[in-house]
Amino acid sequence: MMALDIYDRIARLAPALLVILPVVVTLDVLVSFFHVNSPITVYLALLFAVSVPLTEWVRNSGRRIQEKLWTDWGGSPLAIALANPRDSSSKMLCSRAIQRLHSLYPDIVPIDDSVFDYETVGTLAAAYARTNGSRIVAPENASYGFARNAYGIRTIGIVIAVTCLIVLLVFIYYTWDPASWIAILVVTFTFVWWMISVREKTVKRAGDRYANAVIRWLASEPI
Repeated sequence: MMALDIYDRIARLAPALLVILPVVVTLDVLVSFFHVNSPITVYLALLFAVSVPLTEWVRNSGRRIQEKLWTDWGGSPLAIALANPRDSSSKMLCSRAIQRLHSLYPDIVPIDDSVFDYETVGTLAAAYARTNGSRIVAPENASYGFARNAYGIRTIGIVIAVTCLIVLLVFIYYTWDPASWIAILVVTFTFVWWMISVREKTVKRAGDRYANAVIRWLASEPI
């Protein structure tokens, strides 16, 4: 299996780990009840062994939800930021960023605001930023990827957390195993996180931060 770079670890592996975590802690409680002692390293290995193959599913789910979100928003965050600068300062940065792209892709990126395709410009800007690995852009890109991908698998994450929580509550009702309370806290935390933190507005904010980072970086490059 290919090694995961920092973007893969944050944007793809982290959401997969959060989906699988309730299953692993629930399995730990059930196995321990039957006096099968397994070191924590076994469960950590299980967590990663299951999560890593799921990264492609996480990525595809994120891309599917992204298409819907961009349609609802009226475009990608980067295209929206380029087309509708918030103020004169943003307008100046956007203009300089577009000039930088025009110098790189003169046959694709026209400068005339009335005719150029902002989505094409946004796609080129994002691709150029990723290729050159700007330190300014990379963290925001990973943050947006994480928010988008987590939102793409939000329903599955909630279903798994609720299912594991029900199993643990039934289990503790009949056994009153104190170890179950720790697992219940972990699963409850993941459930609350999926419900509260993984929202469309979170993805939008992360997308806006990424768009602004790309524009600032392009504007700072020599033309």
